[in-house]
Amino acid sequence: MTEIEYALNTFYLLVCAAFVMWMAAGFTMLEAGLVRARNTVEILTKNVALYAIACLMYFLAGYQLMYPSEGVNAFWPGIGFGLGADNTAEAVTAAGSEITYSAMADFMFQVVFVATAMSIVSGAVAERMKLWAFLAFTVVMTGVIYPWQGYWSWGGGFLNAIDYSDYAGGGIVHMAGAFAALAGVLLLGPRRGKYTVDGRARALPGANLPLATLGMFILWMGWFGFNGGSELIISDVGSANNVAAVFVNTNLAAAAGLVAALLAARLTFGKADLTMALNGALAGLVSITAGPAVGYFHRPPGRCHRGVLDHRPGQAAHRRSGGRDFGARRLRHLRPAGCAAIQSGGIAAVAARRHRRHRQLRVRLQSRRVGVAARDNGHPGESGRRARGTGLCRMRDGSLSGLCPRRRLIRLPRSGVAVTLRAVFLGPARLGRALFYPGWWSRA
Repeated sequence: MTEIEYALNTFYLLVCAAFVMWMAAGFTMLEAGLVRARNTVEILTKNVALYAIACLMYFLAGYQLMYPSEGVNAFWPGIGFGLGADNTAEAVTAAGSEITYSAMADFMFQVVFVATAMSIVSGAVAERMKLWAFLAFTVVMTGVIYPWQGYWSWGGGFLNAIDYSDYAGGGIVHMAGAFAALAGVLLLGPRRGKYTVDGRARALPGANLPLATLGMFILWMGWFGFNGGSELIISDVGSANNVAAVFVNTNLAAAAGLVAALLAARLTFGKADLTMALNGALAGLVSITAGPAVGYFHRPPGRCHRGVLDHRPGQAAHRRSGGRDFGARRLRHLRPAGCAAIQSGGIAAVAARRHRRHRQLRVRLQSRRVGVAARDNGHPGESGRRARGTGLCRMRDGSLSGLCPRRRLIRLPRSGVAVTLRAVFLGPARLGRALFYPGWWSRA
């Protein structure tokens, strides 16, 4: 490793750390824009305080807990404090040296990941948790919980021993923050005013949607540093190509998530929904974090990729203190027949679930019609279409009758094969009709 390569890698890592630090502003804007106006100041205070606490706690104890010089065992990393000395020029340029970037740059890149994990918790418990209780949990999360579970994989613990691979923290950062957030919301319960007395959900519109949209774009930009910086080095052709692939995949994942959420909102609610689109982009970014370096477009056509990752020695991946490498990732392939089986199984499962829900809805509607007929005519089990303004039913010949015959219900297919065929052939047609029926573009 030459000094120029070392300097280039260090500079690249610091720039990516600055990008990830800027994500704290994106989280702050997104949360402040999506909560009610009366809680905006507390949200801002929580976000600026959690970043400061995360930096201090990770400096004091978290970094040495996550990357100890020598762990006690595969589960317990031991205890350490502060930071060690940085690399010397002699150590970097020595023959056979595996040091590729500054240890201080590695700490800077790691500490902004800690703040990102805690920001996930902040968004989940928004408008539910008191400020000082949240800050107390921040101390525990950033100083103990996050670095301890990070040691199990990136620090050389038992997950690393079984070849667990997480390129940019899909599990180590986002899943750790998500489970901490889940524990919090289970204890705290829903926000005040979210549900009515009879249990119906109530919409709580955000106070400033332009601010939330700006926060989403800042997060989108910061994710390039989050995923791209996880390559750790950029001083050789292979690593540079991997960084380019990471940027492309990250951008496409966010775009696909946003469009998918927009279409889902259109099909579900009958109109576009901005908050769904913002969350869809973030969902795409989170979903690509575990493996953004894998290539898709240079693969032979007709192949199906699965998310089974293995190591390819000799290229940078994640993560060990002092600049040592673990190896990059690649995807294994399945035969096209295997792809068809997986897709057919997924279609059958979704169709079966829709069929079950449709049957339940049909039973509820039938019982409701029976109740209406019994109340109006005194004839239980009879129902029909009633003429407006009267208590009578209009028959097929146009006459009115007080006895309402039972309407024939459409029989749904009970066979799993029939349900699958209906989902395959009628699904695209129904989707096109929902999207492109005349006048849909003029709806508010």
